Amino acid sequence: MKDISFDDLFGDQEIDLECPECNGTFQVEFAIISKDNAEVTCPHCNVTIRMEHDDTTKKTLRDSDRALKDFNKSLNDLERSFKKFK
Repeated sequence: MKDISFDDLFGDQEIDLECPECNGTFQVEFAIISKDNAEVTCPHCNVTIRMEHDDTTKKTLRDSDRALKDFNKSLNDLERSFKKFK
């Protein structure tokens, strides 16, 4: 069984982002902005925006990653248990 990742769950979801330079709004895939120090370019004014995560965001992403690892382990354990019944 393939492990489920954060990007599998949310990577293609788009989030509205407001440009701090021109205040234009545009959508960015969550997989891009979930990476610390990722850069996106505003399609309205071409300014480069760096996604710098604060401590709360970093902790939330770490906690989510840990929860997904635990979930994947549980799924793998369940799969092994089912195979014993064959």
